[in-house]
Amino acid sequence: MGMEPTTLIILGAGGDLTSRLIVPALAEIADVREGRVVLVGAGRSAEPPESWTDALDQHGLKATWAEADASSPGEVLDLLEQHSGRTVLYLALPPSVTVSLIESFSPGDLPERVSLALEKPFGSDRESAESLDRTLARLLPESRTFRVDHFLGSASVLTLLGLRFANRAIDRLWHREAIERIEIVWEETLALEGRAGYYDSTGALVDMVQSHLLLVSALALMDAPSSLDVDDVRAAVDDLLSTMSLADAPDRASRRARYTSGDVDGEPVPAYVDENDVDPELETETWAEIVLEVDHDRWRGVPIVLRTGKALERDRSEIVAVLREPEEVPSGLHEPRSGETARPAMVRLPLDEERLGVEIDIDLNGAGDPRVLERRVLSTGGGEPRLSAYGEVLTSILSGDRWLSVGGQTAIRCWEIIEPVLRAWSKGEVVIEEYAAGSSGPVLERESTSKVPE
Repeated sequence: MGMEPTTLIILGAGGDLTSRLIVPALAEIADVREGRVVLVGAGRSAEPPESWTDALDQHGLKATWAEADASSPGEVLDLLEQHSGRTVLYLALPPSVTVSLIESFSPGDLPERVSLALEKPFGSDRESAESLDRTLARLLPESRTFRVDHFLGSASVLTLLGLRFANRAIDRLWHREAIERIEIVWEETLALEGRAGYYDSTGALVDMVQSHLLLVSALALMDAPSSLDVDDVRAAVDDLLSTMSLADAPDRASRRARYTSGDVDGEPVPAYVDENDVDPELETETWAEIVLEVDHDRWRGVPIVLRTGKALERDRSEIVAVLREPEEVPSGLHEPRSGETARPAMVRLPLDEERLGVEIDIDLNGAGDPRVLERRVLSTGGGEPRLSAYGEVLTSILSGDRWLSVGGQTAIRCWEIIEPVLRAWSKGEVVIEEYAAGSSGPVLERESTSKVPE
């Protein structure tokens, strides 16, 4: 894969995002490793911080460093003028700093050779997302704007497209006549890990549901796009999101909780409210669940549950489609309803890249009495991903391909969907529950569907 010679300037390169995710992903890309992409780190300091140089050394990359304060648009524009040819300015900055910098530019400030990449969240609510979108449109065309959500580059998420649209049997199964409920779950053992500065003002609902899981749900539920061109995929995503809304009032269709002290993988974890730089009065949630409905012939009447949480007993990331029971089973053909067989049949699509593929629970005649059905799991792997999720997204940015970039209207619509929940939570209309760190989280009403095989 050769790409046009490009300069990638990472503004905020001394931060955790760059060393933990961006640099390792860049090391996967041949054009970066072989020097066809000029890599420049930039930040407020005159000398490169250790986090930047250590990350480069660890991954065998070469780069230069430039002093440029993100709060000074003049310094940033001067930096851009020092480089010729196609240039990508990657804003690896806190959301508020990103917005402030973008709003400080005037139309015509950014040369035509410059593209802009910015990280989620895009705005802090619907109104600010709309304002940010208008500002971006004044500064540069959409073809040079990349809104980064690494979930869109995940091989496991992209597996959805081939599985759904290239397999007629799956397409027929993927329908309200066969599916009773869909759950999209992202649970992790990771606790706060020093991210209070960002997380305590954001919370699980915005950090994961608004930014990531709503996009995953759109890809999982949308009608087939006519092609994988960026405009066709964005149109299909936006069409689906336009039909999606909260299934009930926020106090019945949403829940929130935060962890108390406990042990995760044998390590003690303090209560969230006792973590450094956390303000308990904010009542920031570390676990969130919302139930949505889709006003679409294919999905009408099927609850769509999005759930995420931190400091839980195990990592779990998957789409679970709970299948309806058969309308009638011939008399004499039965299954014992106890233990693992008591859970409903499901189709599970793992979302973590180490477990690509699909798993289907199915009832088969057992090895003993042929009239007794036994629950079995059919599974297939999806092979090794070409690149990590960030690697795929960065490759798209560097090659100028926007199909793994979030559309502006998509970002706005995702804020609109969760707006009633944010409003209700801010007013205290939904009580904040608690769960011990290292536990399975708050007790769920649907315990049988949440207990899936390891």
